Parts: sequence; structure tokens; C-alpha cells
Amino acid sequence: MRLLTAVTVIFFFIACSRPGNDAKRTLARDLAGTVSSFDEFGHPSPEGPGGISVNISNDTVDQTTQTDGTGAYRFRGLDSGRYIITVAKNGYGTFKRFGISVNTHPDSVDIPQQLTPLSITRLSTTVVTQFSAHGAPGGAIIFNLSITPVPTTNQTPRYYRVFLGKDSMVSSSHYDWLLPAFPIDRSPLGQWVKMSFLDTIPAGSRLWMRIYGDSYLNNMYTDRLLPEPVFPCLNPNAPPAVSFMMQ
Repeated sequence: MRLLTAVTVIFFFIACSRPGNDAKRTLARDLAGTVSSFDEFGHPSPEGPGGISVNISNDTVDQTTQTDGTGAYRFRGLDSGRYIITVAKNGYGTFKRFGISVNTHPDSVDIPQQLTPLSITRLSTTVVTQFSAHGAPGGAIIFNLSITPVPTTNQTPRYYRVFLGKDSMVSSSHYDWLLPAFPIDRSPLGQWVKMSFLDTIPAGSRLWMRIYGDSYLNNMYTDRLLPEPVFPCLNPNAPPAVSFMMQ
């Protein structure tokens, strides 16, 4: 009778423990994806997509891996939840993607969840050396700028990005209005700009402008912890802001 009781207790313990093990196993899942790398003109990087650092994190997880020669990476054993992916490499603009959701299910726990492709772009080497600006009739802006290196004939255009603000502290992280990236194929260059939001700015208003060199694929992203979108490929060597009056 004692032997039967002991066997029964052991069987009961094993039977009760199995569901717990299975449940624990379904909590984890691999996440896989690829990263592409580009130069500042939008062409695939000559060194290829290998050796790119990819980090995944949330309140409890912080893992880093590197892409292989094809740009592929894989994180193993992630719990269900939401994560932040950070992609970085020396000489490139760091890119982040927020709200990555890892989902687990008993039928798919052994199948890696595929993340949509990511990319990083080389930091811009375009330096805006000087610029000036003034308002034009009809709510337009005219500005002139010089850059280095100077593009040569038949060379791929370089790019620059304009930020406008109501105070002298305007920058890529503190601005009121943003202009799209413009190509520049010669230096110096004069630019006339008329956009719909300029019609809302009263004549006589003083604005401040700052211009940065940018990459063709700027990899802009929104950081939920920051007030403004992030442009990771801007060249930080930008001249001070200048002011002008709207007409």
C-alpha cells in the first residue's frame, strides 16, 4: 500500500509539472531580420551589410548581436512584449525602431518571428560652410549657401536640410518648421522656397534658419522620448543660425 501511494504521488507530481514546463516554453520566441547599409548618396555600401550592431531592449531585456555577411541577425528566446531595436555602426547614423511586438503562440513558438527589413546610412560628409537668408514677397524665402566638398560635373548631388524656428536656438532638435532635403549640385547655390506653411506666418515676423548637410536616405525616425523627430545622418558641423524678416 505504501509503495502504491509513493508511485501515485510521483506520477501526480510529474503530471502536474508538465503543463508548467510547456507553458514556460511557449513564453519565448526568436526574432529574426535583416539590415541593409547605404552610403550617403543612397547606394549600397561597398563594405556590405555585415558587422552591424543590432540591439533589442525593454525594461527587462538588453541583448546585442551583429549581422552576418548577408545582413541577417537573430535574437533567441524573447518573452512576449514590446521592444526597441537599435541599429548602429561606426560612421553611420544610428537608427531606432520603437514598439516592436514579439508574439508567442503554442503553434508558432518554434518559428522565428520575422521583422521587416531595417537599414542604416552613412553620416553626411557635406558641410554647409556659410549661408544667408531673407524673406521674399508672397511669403517666400530666398537663401544662398556654400558647401564643401563642392560637387563636380556629373557627380551625384549632395543634400542639405533646412530648419526654421522662432528663436536663435533653432537646430535639428529644436525647430518650428522643417523643409524637405534639397539636392545641391554646385556651390554656391541660390534657393527660392515657397511652401504652404509659410502663408501662415505674418509679414514682419522674424524667423531663424539653420542648415545642415544631410544624406540622401536620411533614416528619420520618431523617438517617443524626444519632442522632435531624429535625423541621424546630419552632419553636425553646421554654421550658426541666421535671422530674417518675412515679407
